[in-house]
Amino acid sequence: MTASFPLACRLFFCPCSFPLECPPRAQNLFLSWSLVRARGGCGGGEESVGVKQTRPLQDAAVHAAGLRARESLRAEPLFHDPYAACLAAINSEDEEDAPSVQANGEPPGLYELATRFIDDTLLGIVKDKASEVRQMVLLTDGMDTRPYRLSWPPSSLIFDVSSDSIYTAASEKLKTVGAKVPRMCLLQHISAEVGEGEGGWGEKLVKMGFRGDRPSVWAMQGLHSLSAEGLKVILGYARSMAMKDSVFVGEVPLSAFGGISQEEASKLLIKMILSNGFDAEVIAHKEIAAGSGLQRAHVQDLDQKGEGLSIIFRAKQLRLSDDQVEFVRQQIERAEEEGDEEGFEEW
Repeated sequence: MTASFPLACRLFFCPCSFPLECPPRAQNLFLSWSLVRARGGCGGGEESVGVKQTRPLQDAAVHAAGLRARESLRAEPLFHDPYAACLAAINSEDEEDAPSVQANGEPPGLYELATRFIDDTLLGIVKDKASEVRQMVLLTDGMDTRPYRLSWPPSSLIFDVSSDSIYTAASEKLKTVGAKVPRMCLLQHISAEVGEGEGGWGEKLVKMGFRGDRPSVWAMQGLHSLSAEGLKVILGYARSMAMKDSVFVGEVPLSAFGGISQEEASKLLIKMILSNGFDAEVIAHKEIAAGSGLQRAHVQDLDQKGEGLSIIFRAKQLRLSDDQVEFVRQQIERAEEEGDEEGFEEW
């Protein structure tokens, strides 16, 4: 097992300047997001010379891309994201203004660990020949490169549910570096502010080809502004749309639960997931770090500093999806009709 989050980062990839010094070992991406949101975006909301003004959510997505790019440069990275560097510079109008991405010698942080864990979970499922999963629902910040960098099996249908403006900007940038989904796979974008609790995207998924009577795997990461209401909407759609035995893996910011402790938030998250028909478990960052082959000192360091500002979970659907229930209902009706006809003939 291998995955977790960015806890240590001396370079904060601020889209409105060169890399800046972070507060001492900034806790993780969600701390950076909180700072950006509190300031109304980088630069205090003022337009910087030569730099596009962006929303706080895009700033956070760019920062995450910078963390992935830096991790990819380590001698033994947890994952390799060849497209992250170009996204880290997406807010700069010319290359000279783009923040530099360099390995700083520090071990992976919480975000990087979570990314690895989610990657491994997704690939483990799709590579299992018995699962036959060919539908992937990714709830993202709009700059998720998994559709391009992971080895999806042929005939995979990948759905990215994210902000339209951020996804569009990222897609245009990715085209310039030749990013493409694997051969015989299809990527569909569903425009929705998922973290803000926007509904309607489940219906859009169906229109784009999602089938609730076929296996699927769901993942969420990068929803920096996720609220409790937004999480309820997400779990509600997963409950009704994910076929029985489908897996849902992801990362939830602690801020979604309104300032309670990590332990209390973890219990509440499990309760919410269970109430939506899933079996679930919370994965500790230190367990992921230990399983990823990191040095023991780094694992102990994570333990001393606490789990951070996010919760990683893995869940499995225990109930039938709405499509499966409808199929069963139709079969029962058909059986009853055929039974009535046979009984009439005998009479």
